Amino acid sequence: FFFKQKTAYEMPKWLEFRRVLFRSYVLSYPTPVLNLYSIASYTKDTIVINFSGSFSYVTITRNGAYITPNPVFSPLIDASLNGNTTYNYVITPYDGNGNSGTASNTLTVTTLPGITTITSSTTTTSAAIMYTGYFNYVKVYRNNVLISPNYTIKTYYDYNLVVDMSYLYTVVPYSSLDISGEAVNVIAYTLPNMTSITFGAITQTSIVVNFYGLYDFVTIKRNGTTIATNLNANTITDISLSASTAYTYIITPYNKSNYIGSDISATTYTLSTLTSSSVTNVGSNSATVNFTGAFNYVIINKNNNNILPYVFSGTSYIDTYVNPNTTYTYIVTSYNKNNVAGQLSSNIVIVTKPTLTSLKFAQVTGNTTTLIFTGAFQYVNITRNGTAIATN
Repeated sequence: FFFKQKTAYEMPKWLEFRRVLFRSYVLSYPTPVLNLYSIASYTKDTIVINFSGSFSYVTITRNGAYITPNPVFSPLIDASLNGNTTYNYVITPYDGNGNSGTASNTLTVTTLPGITTITSSTTTTSAAIMYTGYFNYVKVYRNNVLISPNYTIKTYYDYNLVVDMSYLYTVVPYSSLDISGEAVNVIAYTLPNMTSITFGAITQTSIVVNFYGLYDFVTIKRNGTTIATNLNANTITDISLSASTAYTYIITPYNKSNYIGSDISATTYTLSTLTSSSVTNVGSNSATVNFTGAFNYVIINKNNNNILPYVFSGTSYIDTYVNPNTTYTYIVTSYNKNNVAGQLSSNIVIVTKPTLTSLKFAQVTGNTTTLIFTGAFQYVNITRNGTAIATN
C-alpha cells in the first residue's frame, strides 16, 4: 500500500465532522422609552406616581436621591413623607443591558398639609389644644363652630368654658396656598370642681356628709381611708363610727375622662356619749360627781344652774358648794370638740348629810334639863347615857 503524505497544517478529512466552531452573541434591545408618567395622587404623607413605556426597568430619584432599586411595575407608592413639603421626581428608563433612555421631565408635587399629633389639657374653665404637623396655619373649630381662623401657633388656648363639660375641637391644617389638609378631632373635658362640704345629721356613730359641685362622680376618703369610689351622688351616710371622734373627709371630683379636679376637705366630730354617771361621797358640805364615756368635756347642771367652771375634762368633780341636809339634782351633759352637746345623764338626786352646829344646856333644875341645839337637819334622835329619850 502507498500513502500520500499530508502537510502539518491540514486536518484529516475524516475528522472534519468533529470540528466545533465557537461564537459569542450579544443580545440587543430597543432604546428604552417612557411614554407616560404623572403624579396619580398625593396625601399629607404619600405620593403615587404612574409611569408606562418600553423599558426593562426604571430608576426614580426624589429630590436628587434614588428612592427605590430598579422598579419595574407602576405605580410607585412613595410613603412616609412629610406633609406640606415639595418633592421633585425624575424617572429614567433602562433596557436589559443597563442602557438608559431619556429621563422624564421633573415631576413636582407638594404634599398636603397635615396634623401628625393632637392632644388636649384642661382646667375647670379652659382648654389647651396642642398639635404638631406640617402646615402654614390652621383653623380651629369648637363644636363645629369656627373660633380661630389663620392660627399659626401650635397650641390654641380656649377660655371661659363651662366646668365639667365636653368639647369637640377640630383642627384643619392649611398650606401657604390655602390648600387644606385632613381635619383632625380631639375631645376635651373641662375639669370638675367641688364647691362645698356640709354635714347633716350627726350621731355618736354616724355622719351625713353633703357635698356640692360640678362633676360626674367622686371618691371619698375618711381619715385617709377610701370609703366610696365612682359615687354619682351628692350625699353619703357614714356609719359605724366612734363617739366624740374627729373625722376628716376628702372628696375628689372626676369628669367623664377620669380626669381629677381639685379636691375639698372638711372635719367634724361625732357626738359624745356618757356610759355612766353617779354622785358619791356625799357629805354635809361636799359631793363627788362621777362620769365616764367618750367626750371632750362635760357640763354639770345642779338644780337647773350650771356649775362653774363649765369645762370638766376628767372623770369626776367634787362639788363643795352644797349645804347640809339639802336636796340636789345633778344632770351631766357631754360635749365633743365642736362644742356640740351629746348624750346627757338622767337626774341624779342626793340629799347632803345633816349637821349640828351647836348644843348646850339652857337650864338645869332639880330633875329637869333643857337642851338647846341648832343645825341643818330634818329631825334628831336624843340618847341619854345610851338610852333613847327622843326620836324623830
